[in-house]
Amino acid sequence: MSSLDRDWDDALDAVEAGLERAEGLVRAGTLDDLVDVLGTRPTVGSPLPSRLGPRATAALQRTRALEAVVAARLADSARALEADLHGRRPAAAVAQLPVYVDARA
Repeated sequence: MSSLDRDWDDALDAVEAGLERAEGLVRAGTLDDLVDVLGTRPTVGSPLPSRLGPRATAALQRTRALEAVVAARLADSARALEADLHGRRPAAAVAQLPVYVDARA
């Protein structure tokens, strides 16, 4: 195995460890810390060896599944916030009483 292959093995190890951490954060409901995990990518300067293709594909599928879960939770949160705001708004416009203003003053 060449040093480039080892670099890719190490890079995929890091990606998989990050995914495990992210999946744990999502299970725990701690989405704030996901910024540190999601969106990272390997910085190896050589092409991915073909023997690691299935492993990289599996990591990509896990990432996409995790992103879908996060997107669904964010949408749920947005709906809950909208419902909360809607509940605080008056159902009908408040009637306004006519007011006399003396423009000469």
